[in-house]
Amino acid sequence: MQLQKAPLGLLGAFALKVLGRNPPQFSDVVVPTADVYDQYLATQELQQLTVAGNANLAASNTRTFTVPNGKVWRLIGAGAQIGLNVADVALKSIITVNIQSPNGGLPDGLIGSGVTDTGGAAFRAFGLALRPPIFLPSGWIVGLGLNTSAALTVAVPMQGTVLVQEIDL
Repeated sequence: MQLQKAPLGLLGAFALKVLGRNPPQFSDVVVPTADVYDQYLATQELQQLTVAGNANLAASNTRTFTVPNGKVWRLIGAGAQIGLNVADVALKSIITVNIQSPNGGLPDGLIGSGVTDTGGAAFRAFGLALRPPIFLPSGWIVGLGLNTSAALTVAVPMQGTVLVQEIDL
């Protein structure tokens, strides 16, 4: 297959040259590679960690996960959900995912957030798949937060979940 016959062929678009000229075959230049990193780490334990409890009667609630000592987490995904009482369905809510270093008072980085105001629906959820995953050393914290436009009037279940691969140091 001749790839450089057009005024600007595929090889010209990629600026691929061999010995100062475009090769006649794309396969002469492009070598396929296989990313086996995910398969290599698949031998590590894949864990879905969940923490649940009643949300506080406040405008801000959190669920946190701390990387254990002697471990490294490869954070693949995170999310939170809440089932609001009928008295609170009019509240606007935002669910956030952030990370925090062991010595930091405030979160070090916001990974993602989602406005989960769904027109009066009681069940609200936000999930985030991280691509590429984030490596977190021991002591680091993954925080899932729920922020509402006003304080909740009824304590309702709130759940946070993270999907990690735990690697021994």
